[in-house]
Amino acid sequence: TAVQHDVDLKIIVMANNWLGMVREVQARQYGKRFIGVNLDGSPDFIALAKAYGFEALRVTNEQEADVAIQKLTEPKGRLLVECIVAPDEATM
Repeated sequence: TAVQHDVDLKIIVMANNWLGMVREVQARQYGKRFIGVNLDGSPDFIALAKAYGFEALRVTNEQEADVAIQKLTEPKGRLLVECIVAPDEATM
């Protein structure tokens, strides 16, 4: 839709291969019995974004984050930024 209607859009995906908040609740309240929270098999968000005509960046370190932040502040264009987050990083 953004491409069809020439809408400038910025998307940030925080990727840790888990439903983070649900996993944390299951860890704290249900003895780490994780059910339905693993997202292995998620699509390649970078390839998917590019297939739809978006510029796309993957952020794995601070230097890449600096580049992504600069691009996110540009007023024009469509951009997806996938930030790789440690699987055990707290969400709350």
